[in-house]
Order: sequence, then structure tokens, then C-alpha cells
Amino acid sequence: MDRTQAIIVVLVFYVAPLLHVAFAPGAGSLRPPPGSRCPMGPRLGWIVMVLMLGPVGWLMFMARRRRHAPSNAPAAPAASNDRAAPRDHASLGVPKRG
Repeated sequence: MDRTQAIIVVLVFYVAPLLHVAFAPGAGSLRPPPGSRCPMGPRLGWIVMVLMLGPVGWLMFMARRRRHAPSNAPAAPAASNDRAAPRDHASLGVPKRG
């Protein structure tokens, strides 16, 4: 591998994920949430993870973003096949165990 290829690999697999996490709108804030005992915010935590784990940390960030919708997005409508909330034993007529 020559020097140019090495620079490209570092830029693609190390610098690009760092920039993505640093500027992604869904990464959270740099400041910790109110009442948190941790001095770091979520975005800074993700940046540290990408620094330490490289592409694996970035893949973890991407997987988390796909699982959790942004907090300002409207809630998705419930599907028709969703079950109702579970009921307690008393409403089902089942006696409680002593």
C-alpha cells in the first residue's frame, strides 16, 4: 500500500465517521441532559466511541439512529395488529396468588 492509499483509508474509515457523528442532527447535544451526573453529552460520547472503535463505533452509532426516531419527529401511528395493553389479573377474573 502506498502513501496515497493509506491516506484515503484513514480519511474514509476514520475521519469521515468522526465528521458524520460530529455534525449529524440526531446525535444529541454536546451538553449533558439536565440532572445527569455524567459531564459529557450524548454527541461527545458518540465521538469518543468513534475515536476509540473507529468504523465499529460508527456502525453502532448508525444502528442506534435507525432504531430510535428523533425526538422532534411525530409518533408513528399504531398498526392495526397491535395488541391492547396488558390487563391486570383482577380485570380478567383471575384470583391473585396469596
